[in-house]
Amino acid sequence: MKGVISIVEFGIAALSLIIIFNILFPSISYEHKWEDALTILKARDVIITLDRIGKLYRYSFDSTELSNFLDKVIHEEKMIKWGETEGTFKSRIIVACNCTKEQISDLSRWIGTIKLNDRYVTLDFVESKLNEIPVSDVLIIWGYKPLSPYYNTLKNYVAEGNGIIELMDFKGTNPEDKVNNDIVQREIFGIRYDTRDNDAVDEISFSKKPQSVEEKIYFPFKIFFHIPLPLIPTTRVFEIPECTIPGGQPKGFFSIKGKKFPYWICTTTSVWFDTDGDLIADKLVSEGEKFEIEGYNFTLSYVEESRIGIKFHENYIFDDFLSYIAPAGEPSPPGKALGTRRIPDIYPSNNDTERILLFGISSTKNYSACILNITEISRVAWLPELSKDGTRVIQDDEKLLLATLILDMSNKKEKEIFRIHEGRSVSYINVFNKDIFEVYEFKLGISRPY
Repeated sequence: MKGVISIVEFGIAALSLIIIFNILFPSISYEHKWEDALTILKARDVIITLDRIGKLYRYSFDSTELSNFLDKVIHEEKMIKWGETEGTFKSRIIVACNCTKEQISDLSRWIGTIKLNDRYVTLDFVESKLNEIPVSDVLIIWGYKPLSPYYNTLKNYVAEGNGIIELMDFKGTNPEDKVNNDIVQREIFGIRYDTRDNDAVDEISFSKKPQSVEEKIYFPFKIFFHIPLPLIPTTRVFEIPECTIPGGQPKGFFSIKGKKFPYWICTTTSVWFDTDGDLIADKLVSEGEKFEIEGYNFTLSYVEESRIGIKFHENYIFDDFLSYIAPAGEPSPPGKALGTRRIPDIYPSNNDTERILLFGISSTKNYSACILNITEISRVAWLPELSKDGTRVIQDDEKLLLATLILDMSNKKEKEIFRIHEGRSVSYINVFNKDIFEVYEFKLGISRPY
C-alpha cells in the first residue's frame, strides 16, 4: 500500500541512522595514568628515604645493597627495579689498554683499586687492539705507533663519550712527521711538533692552579690533589715491637723523587714512615694526619691491613719524565750541539696554552709535559712515555698521575642501562664530599615485566 513503510524498509533505515550516528558522534573513552603516577611516587619515596637515612651515596654505587633494600621496601611481586649513575666516576671503569701484558699487570697492581669518598673504584684493565677496541670507558695507548690508520675507529670511540690517553714519545729520524703528519695527533689529540732540543728539564709541575671549573685543567688538578694514592705492602716484618697488627707489620715503600721511603702499618689507624731516607721508622702518622718527605707535604688518608692511601698537597713537583737519553746514532736537532739528552717540544695545535696540564721547566723555556684536548665530543690526553721503553722506573707520583687521567677521561655514563618500554625512572641530583666533591645524577627505575 502507498504510504505504508514495510518492516524491512524500516529496519534498513534504522540501521543506517545508527551507523551514521556512530560515525558523526564516536564514543569517547578515557585512559588514566594512575599506575604510572604511583610507580613514580614509589621511586621518589625510595630515593628520599635513602637520602634521609644517609645511604643514598653508598647504594648509588653498590647494586647488590641497592637491590636488597628495594626488595625490602617494594613488596609487589615481579617488579623490576634498577639504579644507574651519571656524571661521576663509575664503580667499575673498564680500561682498554693497547699495551704489553706486563704493562697491564703493572697497572692493575699499582692502581687497580682506588678508594675515594669511602667507596672503591675498580680499574679493570683489558688488552686491546686499535682496530677493534672492546667495550670500555677509556683507552690507553702506551708506546709510539702511527695512529692515522685507526682514525675512524678512534674518532668513533671518543664520540661515544669514551676517553683516550696516549703515553708516547716521538723519537728517531723526522719526529715532527710522526706528529704533524698524523691526522689522529693533529685532530683528536690536538698537538703539533715544533723542535727537539738538547736541554735539561729541572722539574715538572702543574702549569698553574686553576681558579674556575670552566678551566680545562680544573678536574685533573682537583683529582690529583684529592684522590688518595693506594700503596700496597709487599711483605710482613717484625721490626717495630709496639705495633699491634697480628702476624707482623705489613711493610711497603713510597717511591718519589728517585728514592724509596719504607712504611710500616702499625695499627688499624696508624702507620710508621721513614721520612728522611735512612730506612728507619721515624714518624708515626695517624689517619688524617699530615707528614713531610723531601720537603713536600702529604696526608695519610686511610689505613687498611692490605693498603694505605696517601694524598699529595698542592705544592708537589715531579721529577723529569719528559726528556730522554738519545740512543747511539740518533741525529741531533739542526743547529744544536751534540749531546745525549733530548726534549721534544710539543705544543697544542691551536696554540691554546690553557690545555697544558704539566710543564717541564728548564733554564731556557717551558716544555709541554701533558696536553689535554677536552671538547664537547672528546676527552683525550697526551703524556710522554713515562717508562722510556722500560729504561726508567715509574714512581708513585706518576702512578697517581696515570690514575688521575684515567678517572678524568673515563666515560661517566653507564653503558648497560636497563630499559623497558613500560618502565618509569626518577632522577635525583646528589652530592658527596669526603676526599673529593662529587656531584652526580642517580636514576632509580621501576617496571612491570609486561
